[in-house]
Amino acid sequence: MKTFKIVLLLFCLIVSLSVLGQKYLGLSTNFGNQLKFTPISEGIKRPFAVSGNLNFVSQENINNNWVLQSSIRLGVLGHETKIVPYDTLTDLSDSFSFFSYSNFYGGIGVQIGKEIYIKNRTLTICSGAGGTYYYSMFPHETIYASSALPDGSHVNLFDAVIEFNNNSLIGFVKLSTLFQLNSSLVLGLEYSYHFKPIIKGQYQFYHTPTPSSGDITLNQNELSVIIMFKLLKENLRKEKALTLIRGQDNFYLGFDTSLANDWFKIEDDDNNLVSTPLYNVTWGFNVRKDIKDPIFIETGFIYKYYWNGIGFKNISNLGSGSGDNSWLIPLRFGLYANIYKNKVYFVPLIGYTFGINPPFGSGRTTGSYMDSNTVIEYQYVENPNVSRFFSLLQTGIGVEALLYNTLLFSISANYYSGFNTTTHLDITYTINNNPPSKAIALSKGQFGNLNVGLKYSFGQLFARK
Repeated sequence: MKTFKIVLLLFCLIVSLSVLGQKYLGLSTNFGNQLKFTPISEGIKRPFAVSGNLNFVSQENINNNWVLQSSIRLGVLGHETKIVPYDTLTDLSDSFSFFSYSNFYGGIGVQIGKEIYIKNRTLTICSGAGGTYYYSMFPHETIYASSALPDGSHVNLFDAVIEFNNNSLIGFVKLSTLFQLNSSLVLGLEYSYHFKPIIKGQYQFYHTPTPSSGDITLNQNELSVIIMFKLLKENLRKEKALTLIRGQDNFYLGFDTSLANDWFKIEDDDNNLVSTPLYNVTWGFNVRKDIKDPIFIETGFIYKYYWNGIGFKNISNLGSGSGDNSWLIPLRFGLYANIYKNKVYFVPLIGYTFGINPPFGSGRTTGSYMDSNTVIEYQYVENPNVSRFFSLLQTGIGVEALLYNTLLFSISANYYSGFNTTTHLDITYTINNNPPSKAIALSKGQFGNLNVGLKYSFGQLFARK
């Protein structure tokens, strides 16, 4: 039955795309995706998680300014759990954050809407429905939070089991507004509501004045901020050569998002700890200027939320917590190397990035792992004696495609290496009630990412007259 639904949706989409006329390509930043706890507990906070996706939209005018749209989107679904213990044994100011960015999805949809003209600009209001298919790298997650007592022992404060409904197809409805700023650039807002949860689980608090336990669910319900570029048909004429990049003084404005993974160096004399995947999503804006064929210079800003965490050898569970939200300001150089008809380019780049962290927070995380053979209790504390300003060296390679003479679509892989320590975790853990072991985890802000971006060309905006 599921296969039939997928085939039917794909058939409808292919038919509609073959008929529909105008095409759009864009990116969106999505806010929402709150875990739902039933019943809700005073020890649980429900922060919004930020995710992102790539959009392709095809639109056909029907009649009297009515339009029909078909869309494809590919993205990352993030969620976060924040625990504020109201435990009878611990300080009420303690908090614990857990996150996941290991869930991916692809969706297709159909919408109908109306165009409204406002001072030579077009506002399109649409509503529609579709389906989303999900896949998770870690479909089963277990979360623990524990605390140390004055005698040195540990007690469990909270645990939860989260199951991701892997390889599932879930229907949705959505409402969107798109505002066309000029002949190519479109900005929009969209709200989507999925009918069934993609995540289910159970949670349990311990040592609370009253019993507190219940169910966990997550529906992908989110508000999206969209930037799209209209792919203009008139730029497809054969006599119009695609030579935009090969000139100089061209100016671009772009938006990008990425799936990043933060990296730590572990120093553990007992050799039980390993670095753990710390996935997160970044987003930002950038400006580029071609300075001399084939070289360009680029700057902008990136919003990044660093995470920290540890893992244990031969154990799938990991401990992670919120880190620092940072602003990154890059300055990079790159060059275009034509690999297909002056339309597709190989783009290596190198650059310097200046990072800014906010004032230091609490930075303490505790947790535990238990099975039939192993009991692990751990705690790590973020040392505040690190720099709030830091430097990174970026190296990357990517592929960029020139679309319709005004739009650059890019996919790139980058590594940011650091120079000064930005995070220092002091770690204490015990295994099966053996004497405590101590370790440290160090980060210089380094991370790798897979980046997707769009850039709109304003031509020779600053060219000399």
